Amino acid sequence: MKLSGDLSRVVIASERLTLRSFDPADAAESFAEANAEIARFMSWNPMSSLQELEAASRIWLSEMRAGEDLQLTVRLSATGEFVGRSGLHAAEGALLETGIWIKLSAQRAGYGSEAVAAVVAWASARFRPSGFLYPVVDENTASCRLAEKLGGTVVGTRQRQKQGDVERRMLIYRLPGA
Repeated sequence: MKLSGDLSRVVIASERLTLRSFDPADAAESFAEANAEIARFMSWNPMSSLQELEAASRIWLSEMRAGEDLQLTVRLSATGEFVGRSGLHAAEGALLETGIWIKLSAQRAGYGSEAVAAVVAWASARFRPSGFLYPVVDENTASCRLAEKLGGTVVGTRQRQKQGDVERRMLIYRLPGA
């Protein structure tokens, strides 16, 4: 399923979090927190410089305006503190794909599951997908628990290889829509 409409001004609120379309003003905080430890189980490697992230963000903004992809910044609603990033992406059939990363100092507070649940609820109302794919490296037990907490079931596996890393097995969870 594809996304559609201008997604450059999306705001999604949950109990403790505000998720907004990525803005260039978010680049410095995102760059500072998206380190090698965070990226270990992700499909991407950390950007090598703030300038590289800013260049990538220009592409993201263009894709969001065109309704092709959604990159979100996750912040605490009460303080505006940067917590992490989430996204919503096109997928096969009537499905969409979502993902999350939470900065190290904010992990284990339930922000990841709260953010993913908020994205799923918003996207379910806007796009009406049959469900959501949530790929997780099988070694990432915290993300596996997050998917299972949200009603996810494993529907497949695939291998993930990124530059500078060993090949890893990914579990493809299917999360139900809201």
